[in-house]
Amino acid sequence: MRLAEAMLQILRANRASQTKLLINSRVDVAIAAEADGVHLTSRPGELTPAQVRSVFAHAGRPAPLVSVSCHTLDEVKRAKENRADYILFGPVFEKQVGGEPVKGGVGIDLLRSACELARPMPVLALGGVTEENTALCLEAGAAGIAAIRLFR
Repeated sequence: MRLAEAMLQILRANRASQTKLLINSRVDVAIAAEADGVHLTSRPGELTPAQVRSVFAHAGRPAPLVSVSCHTLDEVKRAKENRADYILFGPVFEKQVGGEPVKGGVGIDLLRSACELARPMPVLALGGVTEENTALCLEAGAAGIAAIRLFR
């Protein structure tokens, strides 16, 4: 919670920034920290975007942004039906840790299908995204990318 509050203080100090902070799966922490929303997994039994919005409303907070991680087209369909604000889809490319492959990617064709299925909801490509393959993600229909190692 302290980390979320510190991050929000930095983000809000820069009034020109449009960066939003979403808390991973913890609606209670998101509300307490006054974060902008919540990122959900697509696991069965996870809260739905509607449930997250209801909890925010009962807490007197503005409507949150709700993103959902998806790995299959069925999960994309469910996220769209549940009215997520956007989807993180992947891993698109092979995921490596310390130069060793740890998970194969689903590929550009499946990303393209996910973007088409989700439309008009934005999809962000995630997993193994690099400077060299970002353009492929955008050409496939992704609204943008999400990455960790790329920004280290």
